[in-house]
Amino acid sequence: MNELVYSLTADVGGLLTAWVDWFSRMAFELRVAAVVISAILLWSIIRFLAKAGYHHYQADALRDRLMIKNLTRVRAQRNWRKTLVRLRKQDSKEWRLALIEMERTLSDLIKSKPLPKEIEDLEEARNLAGEAKGVPDMVLSQEAVVKALRAYKKAFLALGIL
Repeated sequence: MNELVYSLTADVGGLLTAWVDWFSRMAFELRVAAVVISAILLWSIIRFLAKAGYHHYQADALRDRLMIKNLTRVRAQRNWRKTLVRLRKQDSKEWRLALIEMERTLSDLIKSKPLPKEIEDLEEARNLAGEAKGVPDMVLSQEAVVKALRAYKKAFLALGIL
């Protein structure tokens, strides 16, 4: 029985010695592989966060904490740019989302600063956005959305956002 234990110990010790020898010979290659894999993972994380717009949320949170003014204006300008990107797509759902986003942005702006004058077609644009929000499968024409966004643009210009 003791001989069996000693032979198993020798076999395990030999296996460990072989592994240690292999790792010592491959140390540089393993380090290089670890650095390459780490760089790829880091790049993937940064790309994912950038695509998700995470830095915008963190910047807004920092502005809130530091009580920097015009946070609403920064968000409105960012939403306007996103809306223009959505409008370039040839998808009615994207146009609908752009219209809803502009309505939400204008509502946030009006809470802090009232509109200085009556904007033509703005009431019609707001009604269209309300309908689009209430009906998820509503199909909108690009002309109607562009007309509504022109009214929103006039409102943003009147508020000094654009």
